[in-house]
Amino acid sequence: MPRPKKSIVTDSREILYPEVKVSNRSEDRAITCAQAEQLLGWHEVQDGDTGEFLLRDGEYKIRCSHNIRNRPLYSSQYNMVIQEILRKRWQLNGEPIIIGKTGLVLNGQHTLIGFVLACRKYDEAPEEYLEWEEEPTLEKVIVFGIEETDEVINTMDTCKPRSLSDVLYRSEHFSNKKSGARKKASSACDHAIRQLWSRTGVPNAFGIQRTHAESLAFLAAHPKLLECVSFIMEEDSGKEKKLSRYMTPGYCSALLYLMGCSASDESYFNNREETELNWENWDKACEFFVLLSSGKEGTAVRKALGKILEDGDSTLLAKISVLIKAWNLFADGKPITTEKLKLKYHTSEDESTKLIDFPSIGGIDIAITVPSIDEELPTQEEIQERANEIKRESIEMKAKPRRTRKKTSTKSKSTAISVGDVVWCVNLDDPAENWSGEYVSDDGKTARIIAGKGFVGAGTEFDWPVSQVQKEKP
Repeated sequence: MPRPKKSIVTDSREILYPEVKVSNRSEDRAITCAQAEQLLGWHEVQDGDTGEFLLRDGEYKIRCSHNIRNRPLYSSQYNMVIQEILRKRWQLNGEPIIIGKTGLVLNGQHTLIGFVLACRKYDEAPEEYLEWEEEPTLEKVIVFGIEETDEVINTMDTCKPRSLSDVLYRSEHFSNKKSGARKKASSACDHAIRQLWSRTGVPNAFGIQRTHAESLAFLAAHPKLLECVSFIMEEDSGKEKKLSRYMTPGYCSALLYLMGCSASDESYFNNREETELNWENWDKACEFFVLLSSGKEGTAVRKALGKILEDGDSTLLAKISVLIKAWNLFADGKPITTEKLKLKYHTSEDESTKLIDFPSIGGIDIAITVPSIDEELPTQEEIQERANEIKRESIEMKAKPRRTRKKTSTKSKSTAISVGDVVWCVNLDDPAENWSGEYVSDDGKTARIIAGKGFVGAGTEFDWPVSQVQKEKP
């Protein structure tokens, strides 16, 4: 006998869509804010209501009565939708919102919630979103009438998400290459965009997330980056991989771009278009990477990189700093020596070291600001006061009954993190995209952080793995 299907439908819910139907909500039939709220069962929670709620919208708590059996809601996901909607990057792509027989939202909660929040942002300040002449609408396919059983729902969202490398692979940019080379070039271009995006200060300037749509728009505004990728891939070809010994081809490509236009002035930042750049150093930048792969300049750089690895620093930022120092010497016509490529570190009282040497290429490369050592190191009185505070918190926690005790702090590698502290979120895929914010809470595995000023999504709460949150700047 077949196993009975476990339904998530309660007896109180009425069957609204007995048959499967598909609705194309595009152009003049696009979903409105009111319709999205209706699909979600969106309503504001009354003051004094202590029941559970799904999210906050400013001072209000929001419940969605048709979104009661979905996967967890992630603020990072619906914030991305908000950005895509308000910047009019959203496209009808055939991926559906899925509504169950009783009207439950089975798939599409982040899309619908992000859309509603985007409309509210627009209504508050329409003058800030010139891409829209009136309140935004959402083009989307909706499928109604799907079975609301665990067996059906658990088959949703099980495929691998499409990465930017995947998007670039199927684009026309590298269509003339064979499959293997095309895959490598696409991956390199992904990393190049990531690094160039960061070093030209896009997040700080606009406070936007680097979505696929934003990345492709950035590439369209900086087409010479494709030439950089092709040049580096050619130099790195063969079994020896002469440039990969320094860092990945993608990051080399981004540095080549910045070096090639290093004679540019600040006019670029008016509209961030490549037409504003000065490429008089392009040939010299290409020569620099050729010499790295084959000349004596490469020997000095390899020794300098070996030294920082020997000293325990394998970070991408340290490697980039060495290469930039080498370029600055080469551009000035000075000899590149291992001694001149040494990086500066600060050693704290506990004998831990921290990199404080962040050279800039110049031009459109925004150098990383290094706080003064005096600002980073607390006084003995501050250290003692913090120790006393931690001790008091520990005593108070032990005094609470077990059932009411709540987790309000977690441990980083070296210091305790408490609610309200400014912390750093470490991006393991790309150290250039580490960010900082205010620590709100954690459940033991995931921390809730409010992104700080100058970082992507400033003022917005994001979820981040507790193991990748630390008090000290990476």
